[in-house]
Amino acid sequence: MKKSIITLLSALMLLVFIGELSAQVPQAFNYQAVARNASGTLIANQGIAVKISILQGSSPGILVYSERHTPTTNQFGLFTVAIGQGSVLSGTFNTITWSSGNYWLKVEMDPTGGTTYTDMGTAKLLTVPFAMYAATASTSGVTGPTGPTGTTGVTGSTGAGVAGATGLTGATGPIGPTGAGMGPTGPTGQAGATGATGLTGATGLTGAAGATGVTGATGTTGAGTAGATGETGATGATGPSGAANAWLLTGNAGTVDGTNFLGTTTNVALSFKINNEKAGRIDQTGPTFLGYQAGNSNASAQITGIGYQALYSNTSGFHNTAIGLCALYSNTTGLQNTAIGQNAMRSNTTGEANTASGVYALYLNSTGKYNTAVGLNALYNNTGWDNTALGAYTMNNNTTGQYNTASGLYALSGNTTGSYNTALGTYAFNAGEAFSNSTALGANSVMTASNKVRIGDATVTVIEGQVAYTFPSDERFKNNVTEEVKGLDFITKLRPIIYNFDTKKFDAFLMKDMSDSLREAIMSKKNYNELSSIIQSGFIAQEVEKAAQESGYKFNGVHKPANENDNYSIAYSLFTVPLVKAVQELNANLELEIVKQQTINNKQQTELETLKTNYESRLKKLEEILRTKAEK
Repeated sequence: MKKSIITLLSALMLLVFIGELSAQVPQAFNYQAVARNASGTLIANQGIAVKISILQGSSPGILVYSERHTPTTNQFGLFTVAIGQGSVLSGTFNTITWSSGNYWLKVEMDPTGGTTYTDMGTAKLLTVPFAMYAATASTSGVTGPTGPTGTTGVTGSTGAGVAGATGLTGATGPIGPTGAGMGPTGPTGQAGATGATGLTGATGLTGAAGATGVTGATGTTGAGTAGATGETGATGATGPSGAANAWLLTGNAGTVDGTNFLGTTTNVALSFKINNEKAGRIDQTGPTFLGYQAGNSNASAQITGIGYQALYSNTSGFHNTAIGLCALYSNTTGLQNTAIGQNAMRSNTTGEANTASGVYALYLNSTGKYNTAVGLNALYNNTGWDNTALGAYTMNNNTTGQYNTASGLYALSGNTTGSYNTALGTYAFNAGEAFSNSTALGANSVMTASNKVRIGDATVTVIEGQVAYTFPSDERFKNNVTEEVKGLDFITKLRPIIYNFDTKKFDAFLMKDMSDSLREAIMSKKNYNELSSIIQSGFIAQEVEKAAQESGYKFNGVHKPANENDNYSIAYSLFTVPLVKAVQELNANLELEIVKQQTINNKQQTELETLKTNYESRLKKLEEILRTKAEK
């Protein structure tokens, strides 16, 4: 990089009066230059970095002070810095003893605003800043007020020598920006005689021309010795400091609640930035963001994002609320969503009316709608609609399943595509990927088929209710009614038994699709002894199924396994129907036997009556014979 990157506009080092009007001397002076790149092109409207060093004794002399500035150039490449007010790198500006010798000014620049500086040259300070010299030239007390201006001396007689030629005037540099906070100008002192013209400085870039002042009358060139320079006029009072109303980086004191505030007094949104990136916005039209890159692409009203990159990609989606790191990060046009928690609904793009509360809740949902997930990883893989999950890891594997409801740790966590399922309780309905219209109630209750209801786990010993369980049985809704119920033919084939049920073996069968660690964790907390020791009465489902087949009875009291993970079960209440039929059949048989017996009895009674009549007739004849013989 060439040293021509900076072109000096002016060799003037202008004193900047900063402090309040007092005995102290202002500790700064201006430096102004034009920045160009290596090819000579202006560096316009760009932030740069400038390093200023003050050397004592010579150009490679002792470094007594250095500082860094980061100005921004204007459209002409012009920048101005106040030497003495930069970020201090070494030394103390206020302690420089300007009267102790010669000083040199070294300038370095990084056009990218970094710290890779290029040496732009070193120049001797030909005129020591007078106010600073005055501040260090003596150790006397506070300077008293300036006395009145003395009477102007008598003008000397005109010399006889020939006037020297006037040196060429250097080109006028651009007018620098007016410094803020300047006080009124003090009265001008009497002008001294014109000194010898110095060497013409290098011509700077021509700036915009200022207004031309009125040309004064040309004085007569005197030939004599120049008179003494008149005294400098008194310095004007310093204007009020802007710092009085500024918010300091180290905090403010003496603020008044309701009077002092951070914000605007006009109808303009308030924005915050970090590293020149969006980091917050309070907008009177509705959008509110707080956090690095929160709402980075937003163009919508009625939306709130709080947290690192919350609602980062949102464009036109509205009525959304995201609280947490990367919550609703990918949402673009989705609306009416609420996500609370780190990465909650991170992948949502166009999904609507979803609610997620918990870390990674509804994490992969992109287009699904009307879902509610509360808890760590709840509905993590979901893309379906109308699901409700309450609890950590609840329904975390659901993908396209819809209209499911689950409450409890890991409830319905095995479901992926099944729909219309309900699970209530810790680990309820934990296995089964595609069952539908099934319900599992109770901790560890396992589902094995669609269209099934399971109440409790394998260790439940009593299911109780205040009233009997009923079936809907309304004549208005029954079709194809017949009396083809098997009674004695079916009942007499059944084998009533008593037995013990191995609940631990049954539980292991139901949970065989779970991971070994999860199955062991659940089973290790259960006591299987109580239920396994109960002597139970009943039938064997496979034998009942066989009896129904042999009797030609379509009996629905046996549930046959719907899949390899399902089990046989019996609805004992349904045995009432064939038992009633069997009793009716027994009654009919009994009545028939009674009729038969009555017929026999009647026949026998007739026969007895006949025998009686014959007996009585014969007895009568016998009595007559005996009476006749007796008479003879």
